Amino acid sequence: MPETTTKKIIIEYGLVTGITILSFYLMLFFLDAHVEDNMITFLTQFAILFIGLTLGNIAFKKANSSEITGAEVRKIGTGISLITAIILVLYMFILANILDPDYWYKYTEFQYNYYSDMFPEAFANISLSEYIEQTEPRNSTFGYPSAIIITILLGFIYSVILGFIIRTKKIFN
Repeated sequence: MPETTTKKIIIEYGLVTGITILSFYLMLFFLDAHVEDNMITFLTQFAILFIGLTLGNIAFKKANSSEITGAEVRKIGTGISLITAIILVLYMFILANILDPDYWYKYTEFQYNYYSDMFPEAFANISLSEYIEQTEPRNSTFGYPSAIIITILLGFIYSVILGFIIRTKKIFN
C-alpha cells in the first residue's frame, strides 16, 4: 500500500509551485514590469512549473518505496499544473480588477507597440486606439481560460516526458 497518496502530493506541491510563481509575478508587479510579455518571463514561469512537477513526482516516488507508474506521474503532473493554474488565474483576476485596473489596456498597448515594431507594414494602417478597440475585450475574455489551458497542457506534456524518465521499470512480472 502506498505510504503517500497522489492527492497529498498534488495539493502540497501544487500550492508550493503556485505560490512560487505567484511570488515571481508579484515581484514583476512591484518592479512595474508586469505588463511586459517577454520570453524570459514565460521561460521562468514554466521552469518553476517544471521544477515543481519534477520535485512532486520524485517526492511521491521516494515516499512509495521508489515505485511510480507513468499514469501516476501524469496524474500528479496534471494535478499540480491545475492547482498552479488556478492560483495564477486568481492572481490575474486580482491584478486586473484591484491592483491595476488598467492592466488589460496597458497590456494591449504593449502588444501594439511590440508588434508594430516587429511588423511595421502590417500595422501601418491601424492606430493604437483601433487596435485597442478590437483586441482589448478579447484579451480580458480569453486571458483567464487560456492561462488555465496552457498551464495544464504544458504540465501534462512535461509529465508524459517525465514519466518515461522516472517511472519504475519492471523487468520481470
